[in-house]
Formats: sequence, C-alpha cells, structure tokens
Amino acid sequence: MQAAAPTQSATAPALPLMVADPWDDWLARQAGAAVMTSPTVTLPDDATDTRAVDRVLDNLHEFKAAATTKYPGTPAASALSFKSDWLRVDRRSTLTSILQAIDGPVALMAIHAQDPYCDRETLQGLLDVIRDRPDLSVMRGDHVVLGALAYGGVGGTIGRTASQRHTVPQGKRGWAVVQDRSPRVFVVELMDWVRGSVLAGCPASMSFLTCDCPACDGRTLRRFLDPGTQDEAEMHSAYAWSGLAAEIMSASYPERVWLAHCQHANYTIDEIDDAIGLSWRTSRQLTSWLELAGIPV
Repeated sequence: MQAAAPTQSATAPALPLMVADPWDDWLARQAGAAVMTSPTVTLPDDATDTRAVDRVLDNLHEFKAAATTKYPGTPAASALSFKSDWLRVDRRSTLTSILQAIDGPVALMAIHAQDPYCDRETLQGLLDVIRDRPDLSVMRGDHVVLGALAYGGVGGTIGRTASQRHTVPQGKRGWAVVQDRSPRVFVVELMDWVRGSVLAGCPASMSFLTCDCPACDGRTLRRFLDPGTQDEAEMHSAYAWSGLAAEIMSASYPERVWLAHCQHANYTIDEIDDAIGLSWRTSRQLTSWLELAGIPV
C-alpha cells in the first residue's frame, strides 16, 4: 500500500504586499513632457484657514518630491487655483507667502464668474506676485497671459474657447449671450475677444478688419458673423495671439511692447466711435491695463 501524497496547506505563505506610490500613474502619464504638472489644488476661500492652506502645501510638496525622484531631469510645476479675491490688497501678502513656500515653478489659475482680471486691483495683484515669483505661469487664461509674460511671467495657456479661457466657481457657469452664436475672435488691434456679430457691425473700410494671418489670408474679420466659422475663428485667434507672444518674447523691453498695443487699441476704439457714431464697449481688462500704466482712457 502506497503512502498518500502530502497535501498542500490550505493557507499559502503570504507574499509581501507591494503598495504603489499614489503619484506613479499621474507622473507616468506625463512621461516625456517638457514640464510635469501637479493635479490642480485650490486654496480655501478663507485666508485665515491655515490648516487648509497647509494641506495644499503638503500636497504640492509630495508631488514635487515624487516628480524629482522619479524624473529628475524634468521640471515639475505646481498647479494652484484660487478665487481672484486672493489677489486683492488685503490678501496679497498672504498669497505671496504661500507662493514663496512652494518649491519650483507655479502655474496659477484665478477663479471668477467672468474675467478675474477685469478690475485694476486684481490685475495689479497678478503683476505683484509675478514680480515676487518670476517663475509663474498663468493657466486657462485669455490674452492676460501675454500681459503676464510681458511683465516677467514664464508662460501660460490660452484656451481655444471662452470656457477654456476662464475657471469659474464650482457649480457655476460662465455668463454669455446665448442668442448670439457668432464666434469670439481675438483682435490684436482691439486687445480683446470680440463677437463676429460685433465685428460685422463695423464699417468694412476699417483697416483692422482685414487680416493677413494664414487662417484669413487677406480676408475680412466680418465674415465671423457666421456661426459656422467657429473652427476658422479659433485658428485666426491662435495665429493672432501667438504672433503677439512672439513679439513680446523677442523684445528687449517686453512691457513697453505690451503697453504700446494697449494704447493702440485705445486709439482704434476711438476711431470706431467716430465711424459709427456710437460708444464702443472698451473691455474692462484693457481699461485696467491702461489705468495701471497711467494712460488716459
């Protein structure tokens, strides 16, 4: 009679549990990028909530440590969003202290229902924090990104659509005139994003309406009255703002280039007023840039 084969134990020896670094997947998805960016973290509404601020900083420090360990040759930027009120005078020094506590470049996103830089105080706040931390970028912005670049910022992103150019409060939607479906177009001569329907109302003889960018090839901007030109309008806008960005980046005194364009836009708006006999709506952001520079509006 043969002896029975020994049976295996019902419980196998436990293998060591390998716990994945929570940053592995996030960083791996950015492998090969010129710059790695953290998940966006948001400052609390209450500037006195130091525990919440500390949690934000801890999160960004963890990201930075993981990024520099796993991808030591790639710059790592911290993405930080906050309500635009943080740029006002009463909070600005606290924001500056928070930014100083973050190691490496920082990508900023200001939260506002419309344009966070539409008044002089918040725009001045942006320029102040850039002066104190010149390795800042402005993300999900409009042409304010170019102004920040002119005053010492290192970069930024400009969205194709209005919703991608602004970060609205959670649960809110940006304001828009839904009846007007004509695309918004960036016009350097006006330093603003203007509806095609508004451009179509300008006299055809006005020189700024003729555009030589590759998307327009000498055609008029008045054609953007047609809602079907959305893709073409986005191409025009990208050519327009990227050309201005190149001009700013190559200038010896970029802030002078920026303000010269703002001042020229002010003159162009005066010409439109004279041509149509009505008062053109100057953008609040343009007004703020001019006021900060002491240029009469």
